[in-house]
Amino acid sequence: MNTPTRIAVYVGSLAVAFGAATGVGYAVGPFDDDKPSGHTSHGADPTAKSGVTNAPAAPGTPAGADLPPGLQAVQGGWALRLLTESARAGEATQLRFRIVGTDGAPLRGYTEQHEKELHLIVVRRDLAGYQHLHPVRDAEGVWSAPFTAAEAGSYKVFADFRPVGAAAGFTLASDLPVSGSQTPAPPLAATRTAQVDGYTVELGGSLAAGASTALSFAISRDGVPVDGVEPYLGARGHLVALREGDLAYLHVHPEDGAGDRVAFRAEAPTGGEYRLFFEFKRDGVVHAAQFRVTADGAAAPGAPAGSEPTKTQPAPEPAGGHEH
Repeated sequence: MNTPTRIAVYVGSLAVAFGAATGVGYAVGPFDDDKPSGHTSHGADPTAKSGVTNAPAAPGTPAGADLPPGLQAVQGGWALRLLTESARAGEATQLRFRIVGTDGAPLRGYTEQHEKELHLIVVRRDLAGYQHLHPVRDAEGVWSAPFTAAEAGSYKVFADFRPVGAAAGFTLASDLPVSGSQTPAPPLAATRTAQVDGYTVELGGSLAAGASTALSFAISRDGVPVDGVEPYLGARGHLVALREGDLAYLHVHPEDGAGDRVAFRAEAPTGGEYRLFFEFKRDGVVHAAQFRVTADGAAAPGAPAGSEPTKTQPAPEPAGGHEH
C-alpha cells in the first residue's frame, strides 16, 4: 500500500471513530448538565446541583430508550435532581431531592403506586446498606427523608414514581457520595435460604433473561411457617431487584399468594447476577431478606469474556439495618 493510500485509510478510520464517539456522547450526554434538557429553566433553583449522572439523549437518538430502569437520572422529560450533595457515615442527614421537568419546575402530580406517590431506594454500589425510605413532599415540590449511612462509599439513590397521566412509571437514579470509613461488603454464599431477624426465608423460582418469571418467598420461624404476614405497601410484601455491576432496576410485580408464601413476577433484561431485596411486615415491623441470584441467558454487560451464567443460586445476607 503506497503512502497516499495509507493516509486516506487512516483519515477514514479517524472519521469512523469520531462518528461512533459522537453517537455515544449524544446517548449519554454531558455529565455536568444541571438541567434535564436544553430548554430554558422557569422556576428552577439556579443554585441547586442536579445530581444528574446521565443527561437526556439527543432528539431522535433512541439509545436511552432501550436501557433498563435505574440507569439514567433523566428520562421521558423528567429528571432526578439531588439537593443533598453528600453525606457522612454514621451521621443523620436529610436526603432532599426534586423530580423536575424540562422547564426546571418540580413535578406536582403523582399517581400512587403501592400506597405511595414515590418510592425511594438507597444502596451502596457494592449492594451493601440497602434502605427503602419513605420521603415526604413539601409545597415547593421538594422531597425529603431522614437518611443515615452506616459506612462510607458511593451510594445510588433510586426514585420510583409515576406522573399523573403517564402511561407508565419511571425509575430514575443518581449517585450520592458518603465520606468516612468503609468496609467492603463480603461476598454472599450460594444458598436459597436467608436468615433475617429470627425469620427464615426460602426463595422459590428463578430469573430468566428477557422473560417474566415467577418468584416466591416462604417465611418461617423456628421451623414453623408464618402465614400471618401483614399488608405492606398494598401487598403481602415488597421486592426490589437490582442487576449487579450497573445496578439496573428490574420491573417487579406482586401477585396473590397464599399462606406463608409471597409471590411476585420479575423480568430480567439480561443474563447475569442480580440481588433481590425482599421486604415483609410482621407484628408491625418490616424485615428485609437479601438474596443473590443468577438469571439464565446471555451474560450481563461488563461480564468477563467467556463467562457462563449458571442456575439460579441465591444467597442470604442479614438486613437488620433496614430503615423506614
